[in-house]
Amino acid sequence: MKLSYYLPRPDSLPISLAEITPLDPDQWEIQSAESACTGKYLLALTENVFPADWSAIAMMMAHLESSPDLAAVVAGAGPANRPPLPALIRTGATLFRKSVLDRIGGLSRLLRPAADYDLTFRILAAGSRIDHREDIQFQPSTTEVSDKAPGIEETACLLAVARKFLPENLAQIYWEDWCARYKALAAHAGQKKARLGAPLLAKWIALRQPLASQEPVPASVVESVLNLRRHAAVIGDWARRSSVWRVILADFSDNIWATYNACRSNGLQMRCIADNHPAFADMKYRDLPIAPANRAFEGGGIDGVILTTTDPIRIETNFKSLRNYFHGPILRLCQGPREATHAQATAA
Repeated sequence: MKLSYYLPRPDSLPISLAEITPLDPDQWEIQSAESACTGKYLLALTENVFPADWSAIAMMMAHLESSPDLAAVVAGAGPANRPPLPALIRTGATLFRKSVLDRIGGLSRLLRPAADYDLTFRILAAGSRIDHREDIQFQPSTTEVSDKAPGIEETACLLAVARKFLPENLAQIYWEDWCARYKALAAHAGQKKARLGAPLLAKWIALRQPLASQEPVPASVVESVLNLRRHAAVIGDWARRSSVWRVILADFSDNIWATYNACRSNGLQMRCIADNHPAFADMKYRDLPIAPANRAFEGGGIDGVILTTTDPIRIETNFKSLRNYFHGPILRLCQGPREATHAQATAA
């Protein structure tokens, strides 16, 4: 058996898998339980995204077959299904090598976005690789980008991931950062229970399986996901070349610590964080006030802006918005999608 579709509710897809699967009938299956999947490769589908056509499946399988050490291939899936950081898998749009999944304990039981972090950390910690192919597209069930705030269980799962996978010092930092960010989003959405109960529920989740036996991941894995050293190097080089000292950070993102710490280690003076989301109005991140862009630049004296946005769809939009208030150097820490991430992708 070559391919297993894992779909808890097989009737929930708006397409016929038989019509888009480029394999003989005896070479693929649909299973509603992960333990029943017998295929060499596994695609865990969701109701939110599905393969656009037969070529998406064919290209992903060919990419996996080209590299024995490759654990997963991640396709593009529209702005509504993007993970918080570029290195993460995308739930519903990732084809896995089943043997690697078996070795690391299977798919994540956590809710998104924690599930994306959970699987990525476990795969990388096992010494396997994840490739991203933005040229392979899955079809989202909606083109709308949801601004719905995460509920209590989603937030708690995310906090539990920070506690279990990151080394102690970073675990505390990201616990605090994600608490502040997601509790603010919950409060703005009127979700009082999520705002108050998520940290307590997270501590309980962190003590139970499947995370209970997980040790903090190696430093190389942390770097692959959070880009701490990369941010420091990129920001330092940009600041020297552009003669930048006083900066504004744009966007209170999941990975704001990597940017904040990189600026601090390079001796840059940070004025504030510019973020237009009303949930963050009048908040502070550590010693920095968070303000909408039209107030962040009041008083002038800014040499540069560091755009922390990781979503390729939002990068250019936010960049253009910042240009309404600032015409100096703006550093994009992340770039838009490329045709492929590896040379062998061309052959697929």
